[in-house]
This record gives sequence, C-alpha cells and structure tokens, in this order.
Amino acid sequence: MRAGWYERGGPAHEVIAVGDLPDPVAGAGEVLVRLHASGINPSDYKRRAGAGPGPRVVPHSDGAGVVAALGDGVGGLAVGQRVWVFNAQHERNMGTAAELIALPAFLVRPLPDNASFNEGACFGIPAMTGHRAVFMDGPVTGQTVYVPGALSRVGAYCVQFAKWGGARVIAAASSDAKADAARELGADAVVRRDGTDAAGLAAQVLDATGGRGVDRVCEIEFGGNMPVNEKILAEGGDHRLLCFGREIQGGNHRQPAPGAQHVDAFHLRLYRNRCRQGRRRPRYLRRPDGRCPAAPDGRML
Repeated sequence: MRAGWYERGGPAHEVIAVGDLPDPVAGAGEVLVRLHASGINPSDYKRRAGAGPGPRVVPHSDGAGVVAALGDGVGGLAVGQRVWVFNAQHERNMGTAAELIALPAFLVRPLPDNASFNEGACFGIPAMTGHRAVFMDGPVTGQTVYVPGALSRVGAYCVQFAKWGGARVIAAASSDAKADAARELGADAVVRRDGTDAAGLAAQVLDATGGRGVDRVCEIEFGGNMPVNEKILAEGGDHRLLCFGREIQGGNHRQPAPGAQHVDAFHLRLYRNRCRQGRRRPRYLRRPDGRCPAAPDGRML
C-alpha cells in the first residue's frame, strides 16, 4: 500500500516521506478499511513537530473509507460498506495517512449515505470534541449557548449539536459570508467580531439575550476570550464555560477577574481524556462535581 510517514520531527515538507509499506491484515476483532480520506487534527501536526528520532509514524487519527475485510468475530459490518474511523493512532504509530488500515472494530462506524468521505474523516476528534463541549455536563434544552469559533471545524459541530439538543445558539463571525454560514448551520443569532473590541462583542451577545447573558460558552480560546466570556455568562443558576481549545497554562492565559465568581470553567483536553474503564480520569475532572470554579482572587481552583 502507499502511505506517508515520518521518522523525525519537523515541518511536513521536510520530514514526511511517501512510499510503499506492507498491506496490513485484519486480525481477530479487527476491520481492514481501504481509506478514501484522512483527517488532520492539531494533535497530529503537534506530535510531528515535537517528535525526535524514533520509530516510523504513519500520522493522522481520523479517516473514512470502505471495509476491505473483516477479522474473526466481527459482526455488524460488511465488506464494501462505507465507514468512518477514529482514534487510529491511539497508543500506536499507525494512522490513517495510508491506503489501508486495520483497526479494532469498535473504532469503525458506518458512514451515513448522505455524508461524503471527506465529511466522514472529520467525524472523529472534531465531532466528538464538539459533542463533549456541548453536552459534557448534561442536556442543553431550553438554554442559550454561545459559540465564538462557530466556523472552525469543532465550532461548527458545537453549533449543530447545541441546536439539535434544543438550545438557542448564538454564533460569532467575522464577515458576511461567515455569518451566513453560521446561520445555515443553525445559529439563531450571529454577532460580529470584526471591527469591535471585547466590550463591544460582549454588548452584542448581551443584546441578543435581552441582557440576561448565556447559559454556556463553547470556547476555543480560553485566555484570549475571557474578557468577553466573564461579561456574558448569566448570573446565578448553573452556567458553564467549556473550553476545547488551547490549554490553561501559566504565562499565556487570563483567568476570570476577581469579581467573576459566577464563571465555572471546564477545560476539555479530549486527546488525554481517559474514558475507558480502568483509566484514571484527568486531573481537571477528578473533583467530585467535575468543576474548576473560579476562586475570589481569580485563580482556578
């Protein structure tokens, strides 16, 4: 099969080689998929950028294609069926940047007839992250959800999932074309980021909610957008700031202001979220209530 791989870290054009590798074989409980599309996620290029010399890595976690063969004990799928795959690189160096991949059957899912292979290759990390950002702590029926990065891949899924879940969705956009695209995704209202500052953007969101504020924010830039988010989360009740983007790290982020005790923040690092039985939950989800509330001095507890 043809595949792309790297054996050291660096820019893609410098380190990725393309050539022939042996065809994989579906073992017991596995599905062999002939890939038509391979999805690239931030975790993929970050891993490549930081890699040192080592074993060959065929990159990418997500993809879509057609079932080529079934291993012993696999049911529910058929040879020739269209499928999407996810987590292909989990704890191994073989990903979807290849013509073929053999994966455990639970990582292979039927691809709907109305979805293209390219769309299927985005159903893994992006769609799962979007779903978790919306529903992580429960249903959103009747709530107002704000999605700042509504036209990013994950943000677009957040808009659709929140609308599907019965929420009123407010999206942010930076052009007329992007505003129209956000409405097509299902956004009930669109605020404009272009030509305004944090105070102006917050005022637009508050205006769109009649001054009440939003119940939750599905955020991609925790620190950079905190000046907006701490102003727009509704006071009282159960309101959340859920971040699926940059990590909360010292030196490059901004925590809620001292007076913003109403801001409850979750940070989603889905790539490290050990959901399987027997795995330890990540540090930021080990508290009994799963929260990281803001302390009076603005630090995250």
